[in-house]
Amino acid sequence: MKILREGDLPASPAAVLEVLADLPRWEEWFAMHKGWSSPPPARAETGARFKHRVRVLGAPGEVSWKILAFDAPGSCVLEGKGPSRTSLGLEIRVVPADAGSHITFDATIGGLLVKPIESQLRNWLDTGIDRTLTNLTVVLA
Repeated sequence: MKILREGDLPASPAAVLEVLADLPRWEEWFAMHKGWSSPPPARAETGARFKHRVRVLGAPGEVSWKILAFDAPGSCVLEGKGPSRTSLGLEIRVVPADAGSHITFDATIGGLLVKPIESQLRNWLDTGIDRTLTNLTVVLA
């Protein structure tokens, strides 16, 4: 399943990527983040790994992430493994825009358990990404 969401943020791409790079600050803006399973690296960089807790459709879980690429101020690409052998991918792209930046979240989620709940999961992820964009706007204001 693929989800593509985008929006505008009131800060430069460099400022946006600075917030994204500060992993301990994820709790301020990443709506699906429910805590750390172990202390995260201080900064996002290519090759870094970390685990955090999530709640998906009311069920708690843990996601193990690896940062495949972190290219400030343009993009961040992550690969993850979630509960019940789900696979996750997230690419965040940030480009200049008139009022600051335009951000794109390109997410994929797969696994045997995804198909039966795909429409519920899609709605839940859409809402979560919308909340994430709202939270980023507040953090960057």
